[in-house]
Amino acid sequence: MYPPTTSTMRIDRIEPSRRRKDRVLVFLEGGDLLRVTEQELLVFGLRPGLELPEQLLAQVEQSAKRSEMKARGARLTGSRMLSKKQVMEHLTRKGGDRELAEDTAQWLEELGAVDESAYAAAIARHYAAMGYGPGRVRQELQRRGIPQELWDDALALLPEGEEAIERFIRRKCKGKPLDRETQRKLAAALQRRGFSWQEIRPVLNRLGEEMAEESGESLPKGKLLLCKTTSGGIFLPIILLIASGGSRSHFHRLSRENLLECSFARSQIHIPNIRGNTA
Repeated sequence: MYPPTTSTMRIDRIEPSRRRKDRVLVFLEGGDLLRVTEQELLVFGLRPGLELPEQLLAQVEQSAKRSEMKARGARLTGSRMLSKKQVMEHLTRKGGDRELAEDTAQWLEELGAVDESAYAAAIARHYAAMGYGPGRVRQELQRRGIPQELWDDALALLPEGEEAIERFIRRKCKGKPLDRETQRKLAAALQRRGFSWQEIRPVLNRLGEEMAEESGESLPKGKLLLCKTTSGGIFLPIILLIASGGSRSHFHRLSRENLLECSFARSQIHIPNIRGNTA
């Protein structure tokens, strides 16, 4: 029994909604309308002629709001993966009650409709397949509201970045040699894609060397490290270190003819762009 109230509302008629199959329209005497679900009909025993005290009417209305929000949440998660944070954002976007949205997100998680661990793994796989690195995946996990305690497991699914970095560089360069400015731009682009400089540098250096050799371009400037003097006073270069910016050093010998193109400065011989014979 509900305590006596100053006013009650009588149900005039009940009809199914023509626009929404999951909604029932409860018409009250005086012209008021309640939009409820079958859940409220069963729980509160709604029927034509029933008197609704104010307290009971408030309970019906609150239950109807909760049912409506659960239905919206179910529709959202039925078509795509979402985090609880994203569910709440969708449900409150047009003024929905935040507490009801939190309850709905929790309810969906308990049902298994929201699985943030599986969602995090799917995000990691998706961005890895697109050639992005760990940094970009972290950004996406944060943006989509995945709890931070789930990040490590998702990031552990990422493959080694070397292959993705090499594929990106080769696609951008199309076999052309890598000069210093091109390397700088590629490194910046790869960092924007979520790779760290520690991951980028060795691949960039290795490919720089390989592409220079493949293209047959002239070797960059280097310095003579060791030389000897003949009886005639002529300096004969023994080993030339080519500073190509790579992770390994290339050693070349200069021919006697190439030596004539060297310029002497202080105690070192500076070599112009000369392609020597590989030692």
